[in-house]
Amino acid sequence: SGFVPPAVPIPPQPLGKPFLLTPAGITVASGAVLLLLLVAGWIMFRPKPADSASTTHSTLPPRSTPTPLEQQMSTPPQVTQLSSAPTVPKVNAFRPASNSVPAGQTVHLTWSVSGASEVTISPGIGAVKPEGSVDIPLSRTTEFTLVAKNEKGESASSSTTVLVEAPAAKPPAIAGRTQPETQPQQPPPRPPERQQQPQVPSAPPPAPASAPPTRLTPEIVFSAAPDTVPQGGSVTLSWYLTNANSASISPVPGVLRQVRGEFRVTPAQSTTYTLTATSKDGITSTATATVRVMAAAAPPPQVRQNVVISVFHDHGGAFVQNRPLASCWGLLTINGNHLVYRVVGTNDGRRDDFDIQLTQIQEVKLNRAAIRNQPAFHITVGGQHLNFIPQSTSAAQAAATIEAAAQGR
Repeated sequence: SGFVPPAVPIPPQPLGKPFLLTPAGITVASGAVLLLLLVAGWIMFRPKPADSASTTHSTLPPRSTPTPLEQQMSTPPQVTQLSSAPTVPKVNAFRPASNSVPAGQTVHLTWSVSGASEVTISPGIGAVKPEGSVDIPLSRTTEFTLVAKNEKGESASSSTTVLVEAPAAKPPAIAGRTQPETQPQQPPPRPPERQQQPQVPSAPPPAPASAPPTRLTPEIVFSAAPDTVPQGGSVTLSWYLTNANSASISPVPGVLRQVRGEFRVTPAQSTTYTLTATSKDGITSTATATVRVMAAAAPPPQVRQNVVISVFHDHGGAFVQNRPLASCWGLLTINGNHLVYRVVGTNDGRRDDFDIQLTQIQEVKLNRAAIRNQPAFHITVGGQHLNFIPQSTSAAQAAATIEAAAQGR
């Protein structure tokens, strides 16, 4: 037999480095980590969809098909489907069948609302369906308000007003007169109710023709007592009005606040007072009252007592040695309506006697300068100045007395 040598074991081959520790593995791992961070950052900071009540379109960026590496390294982000936002409420219609009705009649309201989960009408109706109608009896003018809300609390509202016609007021009764009673206004006939299943449609009967309303004219009773007074006398104005909405008296007292009244006036001259009244229908009526004022009687003429003033009358002559200044002396007398000067003595033989009416005196004033070192006054008659030096009184008192007489005081 042949010889078989023993089997020599094969030495183990040395193991190579792991792939991730090789330069290529490190590069791949770094790229994967960087990609993972980018994906995570995009998920965290991606824009969120806008919350708007008027649109349901999503604002998310369009999806991209993930790469195989993304499928292996991360879980695809979960996208939450947006729910549709509630619609904003809107009042499509809210109106009455008529804007005005007689007192005690019903008004027919209709409405239509969209996008609302809750609808209420006030006053007196409450919660209603989004679309419908109702009949409401009215006794006074009413404003109805419809409010519609959605689930988010957003609301929309609308209002409408129905006027209730007031019955015509009766005119006030006048004392001492009887007015015919007016028949109460009958409400218009209600239209016949609709039959559930009318067999033959029939036209409603024509409404009876009503007479046009009577327009009221103001009635005035106006007087002045007494109608003739002396200067400074007083008069009482009296008035009584019917069917008047406003009134005034000119020139006084102006606007009247009462239907019946009196006012006391003191006219300075003859005056015609006018009262103007206007009804609620705009019709105007007038009445007048004339007051005559008599002129005051002239005072009786005053009887003046004679006033005598002792004076020197300066002739204005030149100074002559050993001779007194040219002058004369005498008496000035106020006698009735005359001013009289009578010369008693003179040193130059000149006499200036005169007798004039007081109305002829043009001026009586004190002289600015003294004459012979004494106060003096002058009287102007026909443009001529006559200088006097009073002896029995002061110059100021003498001038005032003569001036008052000349002016009739």
